[in-house]
Amino acid sequence: MAARAVALLELNRPKDAVDLLSRAAGSADPELCSLLVLALFRAERTADAAATADHALAEVGPDPELARIASYVFMKLKQPVKALMLAQSAVDAKPQWLPGLLALAWAHSAAGNHREAQSVISAALTQAPDQADVYVAAGDVAAAGSSRRLARTHYRTALRLDPSRADALIGLGLLAERYSGSGQAARWYAQALAMSPGNAELAKLVRGLFGQALGVISAAAMILNIVVFVAFMAVAAPHGKPPSTVASVFWSIVAFVVCGGLLWLSLRGTPRAVLNAFRSDSTAFRQVRRAVRRTIAQLVLLGGAVLIVLTPGDVDTRIGLLTLLFFPLGAVLAVVNLIAMRIAFGYGLRRPASR
Repeated sequence: MAARAVALLELNRPKDAVDLLSRAAGSADPELCSLLVLALFRAERTADAAATADHALAEVGPDPELARIASYVFMKLKQPVKALMLAQSAVDAKPQWLPGLLALAWAHSAAGNHREAQSVISAALTQAPDQADVYVAAGDVAAAGSSRRLARTHYRTALRLDPSRADALIGLGLLAERYSGSGQAARWYAQALAMSPGNAELAKLVRGLFGQALGVISAAAMILNIVVFVAFMAVAAPHGKPPSTVASVFWSIVAFVVCGGLLWLSLRGTPRAVLNAFRSDSTAFRQVRRAVRRTIAQLVLLGGAVLIVLTPGDVDTRIGLLTLLFFPLGAVLAVVNLIAMRIAFGYGLRRPASR
């Protein structure tokens, strides 16, 4: 049973592993208990994993592997003190056990003990200087301690040792999202998504960044539409002066450069791997396609407003057309687009740069 459960976990089928191991619920075998806690944890049933870990630890005692896995469960539940106690018990039982040292480093980091976490991870690096796992953990510890350069160095070292480490790419993406901007983060996430296409959390990160970029374009188009409307109404007043041709051309170029630049930055930060990932998910692809169409419609309305301002003709007629484009169409479309993108992509609903 244990071997089959391990195989299911390696195939990323934690729910099937839970169904299999549930038949042995209440067993005093530490290996089966550890696998059941791990399967529940990977199936995103964290509360059940915690309850199972507590029961198993009471039944079988402080088994190092069980304590190590349980420490990750309680870190996920934001219980760093209990996680630290469990990780420490695993290391006390097996002082030179590398997985135990990594769990202890993460537990110290989760508890805010960054100096102790760095000390433990240094010991792990000394023990295993050629293992990518250790460098990924070292990068996480350094990132939690706000050591950006050190974290980046550790993640890159992990990738040099093992180019297939998606977790190192995610770490680089989280660093980029915190310090560099969403465009660079999207590149790292896209590479990681290509390595692990079934990663739902990673796909959510990518969708969030894509929606955030489209949201910036949509908001900018709405603001520029307001600026065009207010400026034209000001100069169209009886005591106002009409804008010169040079000024009109200049501000229209500025408007198109700003919107075009935002669109270019968005597409530049959205590699082909991200778009392919969207296409593989029909729901996400439909959401992206609709959001792009609404944003393009906003830009078309903005272009129409600028053309109305620049085209000679009766002022009252131009005010009527501009009001039609701005209020019933432009403003409503912008609000609907921003709300729809927030619901679809969830941008702004999570704190960046956190595992």
